Amino acid sequence: MVQPRRNHDRLTVAAAIALAAGLLLGAGGWALTRGGPGCDGRTQWLAVTVDPVIAPAATTVAERYNADQRAKARCAMVRVAAGDSDRTSASFAGGRTPPDAWLPDSSLWVDLARSKAKRAAPGKDVVSVASSPLVFALPARPDGSAEPGLEKLTWQELTAGVRSRKGGGDATPGNGNGRAGVGNVGPAGTLRLRMLDPDRTGTGMATLLALEKTSGGLDGFARKLRTTKLLPAAGAGRRLRAENKTDGHVHVAVLPEQLVWSQNRGAAAATGGMRAVYPDDRTPYLDFPFAVVTTNPDKRRIALEFRAALRSARTIGDLQRVGLRGPVGTAQAPGGMAVAGPGAAERIRRVWEAFARVTNILVVVDQPKIVRRPPAGGRAEPAAEPLTKMMNALGAGFAAMADRSAFGLWTVSTGRGRPYVPLAPVRELGDVDTGGVAHRLRLQGALRKVRPRTDGRARLYEAIRAAQREVTRTYVPDRLNVVLVLTSGADKGGGPADPAALRQVRRSYDRKRPVNVIVLDFDGTIAPELRTATRATAGCAFKIDNFRRLIGLFRRSDGMRIADGDPVCP
Repeated sequence: MVQPRRNHDRLTVAAAIALAAGLLLGAGGWALTRGGPGCDGRTQWLAVTVDPVIAPAATTVAERYNADQRAKARCAMVRVAAGDSDRTSASFAGGRTPPDAWLPDSSLWVDLARSKAKRAAPGKDVVSVASSPLVFALPARPDGSAEPGLEKLTWQELTAGVRSRKGGGDATPGNGNGRAGVGNVGPAGTLRLRMLDPDRTGTGMATLLALEKTSGGLDGFARKLRTTKLLPAAGAGRRLRAENKTDGHVHVAVLPEQLVWSQNRGAAAATGGMRAVYPDDRTPYLDFPFAVVTTNPDKRRIALEFRAALRSARTIGDLQRVGLRGPVGTAQAPGGMAVAGPGAAERIRRVWEAFARVTNILVVVDQPKIVRRPPAGGRAEPAAEPLTKMMNALGAGFAAMADRSAFGLWTVSTGRGRPYVPLAPVRELGDVDTGGVAHRLRLQGALRKVRPRTDGRARLYEAIRAAQREVTRTYVPDRLNVVLVLTSGADKGGGPADPAALRQVRRSYDRKRPVNVIVLDFDGTIAPELRTATRATAGCAFKIDNFRRLIGLFRRSDGMRIADGDPVCP
């Protein structure tokens, strides 16, 4: 009699635990966690991590799938968990236990996870189960009507910087191109692009790849990035509206259609509603790829069955209820601009990281020598002209660079002691001294003090070595650490080559803490020794034969930063 009582107690405890679990998990959790009738209790679970955007639809499909399995007395169940795509991708690199299957918002995350996975990696059998095209979003008018502007806007027009407003469209998933009527042309204004963070979003990575593809080359891509700013996804409509009120430009954000749809559901047009302009050319899609990770045969079978359920016609309604379209390649999402591919995600993130870096530059001016001073009212010696060009170049450069860029200024010495004369320390251009003067203005003032040499031999190569030591000493990680040399040729001021100094420059280059030597020669005859110094430090030497050439180099400076691989020198 005692033994049955113990069994009854155990059953009662088990029932209480099951009831508590059901109450804690809710009806949906109970449905997802209990096995079906006839199952021997050893349920085979498939753990699927999905992007939060598609999580509600995926959970609904999982509930239907599990109910069907229970009805068939099968012990196969799916458990869905929401997880940000960027964090899940990083977990593969961190070596943590991966999910059995993964559904991020973009194939770019799958590509990134494969390249960095330390344990199991997503398999190659990856198929889209939903989609959302990237659109150009701008604030809706206060009365909720379509924003005038941007009729038939294309990616190429966006990268070219069109200057007129055209018409908007309605961001309704699955409605074709979504374009409503064309509005009247409004006030002119250059388009200012806003994008989501490519380090955290698939949309940001896809936007960069689309800009790169449609910019007509590296220089065009760099020009577009120079005026592009990041936009937080939360409250994007309100932020766009605030920016449009502050200047005469038209601020346009590249966002997924689903984000515009979801924010418009809870936002009044007057305060944060957005209108979507659908690119007139092809546009990238967030393709929501389903990737199988597990190698367990039973789990793989469940994963493929669940994937088929996600792609079924019945699921289209579930997707539309969360603002998504059907899979890429279907009638709702015909072929878009192809941007994903092996290595694309890692490469474009590396490009963005390089572009975001600011400079840490010590400028060394090698003043040309004037044999005689010009008479009063007479014309200066031709040797003085390169110095004027140098100073004009630096003045233009200091004015054009961002406040966070750091510059210092030296000239080359001719006497004993130090081979250089410090005119300004390396500081950020926006720094303000105790007198309230910005470092940018201090540098401009220092330029006016630079004069041609009248005697002696300049110790250029010693000065370059000293500048290399100084920049190495003050090295700033994640910045471009550079010694920038302005000269008019070794025969007009640089003096004879110093073999010992050149050897030290070559030997001191550290690839882990690189300090690049870049030379701008205003005489057009670059000394072989200077070329040697630049090549040994992964730098470049440029001939500056006219001011247009110089301005072109300044404009290309961003492109040189984002060039993939070693810089291409003339």
